[in-house]
Amino acid sequence: MAWWADRAQGTTGPARPDGPARSGAGAAHRPAPAPIPMPASVRPVAERGEPEVPFAGPPAAGDIRPPGQADGPTGGATPGEAADGGRASGPEAAKIGRAEPKPPAPGLAGTGPPSRADDADVGAPGLAAGTGPAGTSAGPPPGPQTRAATEARAGESAAGRTGDAGQTAAEPPPAAVPRSAARRGRRRPVWWRVRAALLVLSIPLVFALAIPILSLGQQIAAPAWVVAALERQADRALGGGALDFGGIALTVGSDLHPRIDLADAVLSAPDGTVIARVPRTAITVSPRGLLFRREVLVQSIELGGVQIDLARDADGTLALGFEGGAGTPLPLSPADLDALFERPALEAVERLEATGLIVNFRDARAGRTWLLDDGRLALRREDGRVALRASAALPGAQGVTTLSAELARRGADATLSVDVGRARARDIAAQVPALEALALLEAPISLSARMPVAAGGGPGRVAATLEIGAGTLRPGGGADPLGFETAKAYLSADPGGRELSIDGIELASDWGSLTGTGRVWLRDGGTLEAQVTLGDAVLAPPGLWSAPLRLDSAEAALRLRTGPFRVDLGQLTATTGAGSALTLSGHAEAGEGGWTLAADATMPRAGIDEIVAYWPERIAPGTRDWLSRNVEAGTLTDIATALRLAPGAAPERWTTFGFEEARIRALAAWPPIDGAAGRVAVEGARTAVALEAGRVETASGRLDLSGTSFTLPDTRVRPAAAEVAVAARGPIPAALALLDAPPFGLVGRAGLAPTDMSGQAEVTAELTFPMLNPVPPGALRYAATARLTGMESTALVPGRQVEGTGPLMLEASNGALSVAGPVALDGVEADVTWTREEGATPRVTGSVAVTDAALRTFGVALPEGTVRGEGRARIALDLPSGAPPRLDLSSDLAGLSLSVPQLGWSKGPGARGELTLAATLGPAPEVERLALSAPGLSASGIVDLSGGRFRALRLSRLQVGDWLDAPVTLTARPGGAPAIAVEGGTLDLRGASFGGGGGGGGGGGGPIALRLDRLQVTGAIALTGLAGELTTRGGLAGQFAGALNGGTPVQGALAPRNGGTAIRLRAADGGGVLRDAGLLPNAVGGAFDMTLVPAGAPGTWDGRAAITGGVRVREAPALASLLNAVSVVGLLQQLDGQGLPFDTVEAEFRIAPEAITVTRSSAVGAGLGISLDGTYTPATSQMDFQGVLSPFYFVNAIGAGLTRPGEGLLGVTFTLRGTPSAPQVGANPLSLLAPGMVREIFRRPAPGAGQ
Repeated sequence: MAWWADRAQGTTGPARPDGPARSGAGAAHRPAPAPIPMPASVRPVAERGEPEVPFAGPPAAGDIRPPGQADGPTGGATPGEAADGGRASGPEAAKIGRAEPKPPAPGLAGTGPPSRADDADVGAPGLAAGTGPAGTSAGPPPGPQTRAATEARAGESAAGRTGDAGQTAAEPPPAAVPRSAARRGRRRPVWWRVRAALLVLSIPLVFALAIPILSLGQQIAAPAWVVAALERQADRALGGGALDFGGIALTVGSDLHPRIDLADAVLSAPDGTVIARVPRTAITVSPRGLLFRREVLVQSIELGGVQIDLARDADGTLALGFEGGAGTPLPLSPADLDALFERPALEAVERLEATGLIVNFRDARAGRTWLLDDGRLALRREDGRVALRASAALPGAQGVTTLSAELARRGADATLSVDVGRARARDIAAQVPALEALALLEAPISLSARMPVAAGGGPGRVAATLEIGAGTLRPGGGADPLGFETAKAYLSADPGGRELSIDGIELASDWGSLTGTGRVWLRDGGTLEAQVTLGDAVLAPPGLWSAPLRLDSAEAALRLRTGPFRVDLGQLTATTGAGSALTLSGHAEAGEGGWTLAADATMPRAGIDEIVAYWPERIAPGTRDWLSRNVEAGTLTDIATALRLAPGAAPERWTTFGFEEARIRALAAWPPIDGAAGRVAVEGARTAVALEAGRVETASGRLDLSGTSFTLPDTRVRPAAAEVAVAARGPIPAALALLDAPPFGLVGRAGLAPTDMSGQAEVTAELTFPMLNPVPPGALRYAATARLTGMESTALVPGRQVEGTGPLMLEASNGALSVAGPVALDGVEADVTWTREEGATPRVTGSVAVTDAALRTFGVALPEGTVRGEGRARIALDLPSGAPPRLDLSSDLAGLSLSVPQLGWSKGPGARGELTLAATLGPAPEVERLALSAPGLSASGIVDLSGGRFRALRLSRLQVGDWLDAPVTLTARPGGAPAIAVEGGTLDLRGASFGGGGGGGGGGGGPIALRLDRLQVTGAIALTGLAGELTTRGGLAGQFAGALNGGTPVQGALAPRNGGTAIRLRAADGGGVLRDAGLLPNAVGGAFDMTLVPAGAPGTWDGRAAITGGVRVREAPALASLLNAVSVVGLLQQLDGQGLPFDTVEAEFRIAPEAITVTRSSAVGAGLGISLDGTYTPATSQMDFQGVLSPFYFVNAIGAGLTRPGEGLLGVTFTLRGTPSAPQVGANPLSLLAPGMVREIFRRPAPGAGQ
């Protein structure tokens, strides 16, 4: 550890072969590094309050002055020597050990070495007597051989020989020293060097003899014989080694302390290896020891320009050598110091100083060599205290590293202190295994270390202060370096142990600062494991957080590997400045491709402001910004985050946390969400927020928003797209207020206000919009549904009260808003959907109950009794702005009983039909279209509801069964049944059912004005152009007029009879009636009167007809055939001429849908009487008649009383079949012979009315 050094200020610069030495002033340009604060246990002696022996300033190079001498050179470098006494180079190197003859040094007052003869004459009294310094024996008495050897050595010394003294001429030359011996010489203990020092210290004894003749304050050079004698004595003392001097001078100060100055002292081993080279040596001797104890007691030693080799072997042992000399373990223990200063020659030493040291430090363990210069060594002894101090400088590309060391002893123990200033980190790492990781740093390091040393030399616990300046961490591989500012650590460790205590650590950089303590364990393979406790930490990485992260306390477990570089954070538990607990774990590894990082962090609880402040600005910035802007208060729980980085791969990150009692503003226009609780998950660029609890206070009430979620699918996109899933429960106006807030406005766009509906709502909505303020038009996409209960509104259907009778569903999107479900519309039960599409008129669709009351509610007031029961109708209600609603209604009439008594029509509830209605509602409702299709009835038209009541039902076409097809108008009459007006169409009396029993008659019927195009009476008889006035009071009755089958005018009357309507037809032209009825195409004359009475069955009448006043029949094919059959030639001719006259024609018949049955008929004239009965089938025009033809009726009528009307006493029976246009007549002439009743045997019985 000798390379640790204190900061040297003003010391002699390092020796240089090409220039003079740098004096203290010349070295002052080096800036001294700032002092290193440290605990009292590791501070320098002076800082601990202990007495410190000050360093004496070193003499300048070549300037050795006696005390009190002010100016003037007293010595200097001799020719051929480096000007600063430093290491020689080139030719000068050959002079080391055997110097060439030198002229006297200027500082020796012009005296030079005496001649060889002078040496022989004068001799050295002290040495010749064989006494050593202070009375010690220096060897055997001199004999001739000794004297010759002495003279030889004197001559050699005069010649400048300095390196091979120690042998006498009388002694046989030593054999060549084997290498093993040389190595043993190198391994000799340091006391062998001390013997040389003691020899040097004996020099004052020689000069003491000359003291009486010396002048005080004057420097006197030693004669050459003295130098030679000293060298010879040194040779003997060194046991084969050699000590040479370039010159010796003596000065006695005014204080009577002799001072000996030695120049160019060289100590060599027996093999010639230079052990030490000391260009300048100054020794002060105690005068008391000389006078009273007759001993040389050295009080101080000053050395200048010493060159030292310091080596450390692989096991860490330090050895000291001098310029190629053998390594010797350093005497660093108190026992070593005691043994050193127990030497008689050194027992009085108070001060030892060496300046201008050059140290070549070779480290076998690190495989490196360092050259230290400008070194200084000082030893002080005072009051039982011994202080040994050393300092040096290590030049480098990044500046000068200063090193200093101090060994201070008090009593039996000692303290070793080492200070290093601005050293390279890898240099420190090379010397301290526990700090091997520092080799990864490129930064200046200052180190102060203190270690107690026991009396036996055993080292105690080391305490050190380590300060690292600004630099970078270079982990190697392809990983980018990491920069830092400053760091400081207070360390302690047991020597040789594998555990390092961090008694204090201080770190400051642009990333923050921290303090703490800990322990480090050195594991096999260079792995470091550490446990660190941080007392105060402030983390503020530039551009990472908006505020510094303060950790009041933290515990961490770390592991560091340097090859490859990897840091594992087992766990870090900390408390933030806000009192939140934080746990971190993970690892970072430097590989060929760069950094690989895995980091996990958890926090049980933290304030929202704290998390936002410490959310990295570059990680999910969209999420961080949203939290910062929209979360105003709250506490976060169960916070967990993870980050993964790998070379060539996109960063992976996850963060989850809960929140409670938060205040969140989900959207700028929404009221804040209070009492919010839920979870947040961030995975890569995706962020999701789930609200488990939360409420919104609005003017219309409180909304519960639990279940709402907010998602940012990709925060890398700018602007980020937000997805909001809203779940809300509360009053309908409050829910609608949220949906109507910007940027939605969907309620207002529907023409409604949030307060237009009351009740409770459960809302779910999906919103998508860019994170911009404001949101651009059209950028918002939404779809919402709501379950409404207890809903009431007078705005959905203007002027109508809408009440929900069950849950309603509201749906909203960019294009439409709808409300659907069961409601009561002004009390009318309905199941409807209210819809408002973008740019369209609001509409209500669905089904509604159809009752008489419901119709009246909507203004469709039909005659009393028309509608009974309850059915369903589909409705579509358009609600244009500023206009009355328009209603479209359709129904299958199931469940409804419908009745139109005036028409004799009704429908039971089980029968289905179809009803369609288009109406305009409002203050003056109007049915614009009405269409009804039901069994037995079909109608279409309009309803006049002007004035808010029923005015008229105008049916453009009314079909009732198969008997009525006409436009009909029902007009209301105050206090009575509506009047019916038929303005065309057809009516078939065969199936008609008016009033009375068949039509639901009874009193109270209204008048009927008929304007029929055709009134069908029978299959062959119809009235056209019928006009009449009828009534249904008690049944259908009234008068009418028309044309029979479009020909003969007839008049008629209707009257109730037998549950139906009886008809009486009269015509002035009876023949025309017969013609138009298709019976007798050429009949003329007579008056026609016919009565039809309902026979009970539909379309069946019993009729009676008569023609009176005479009627003529001409060209009647059937009658002609009959007359021809019976050979009534005269009548036949009359039929073809003027026609057969008949006075009366009578008939009784039944008209049924399938046939006309003539039960009795007769035609009587003067010349002919005919009776006829049978059937006629209109569908086939087939006749099946029989009768009797009585010629000469005016005579033959005598027997009419005994037969049927129209038959005489004599007559011919006949049959008439075929069609009227092609009759088939059959006659029985024999029947003429059978009068009266006898003729019945020739014909069948007449058909009855039911046949």
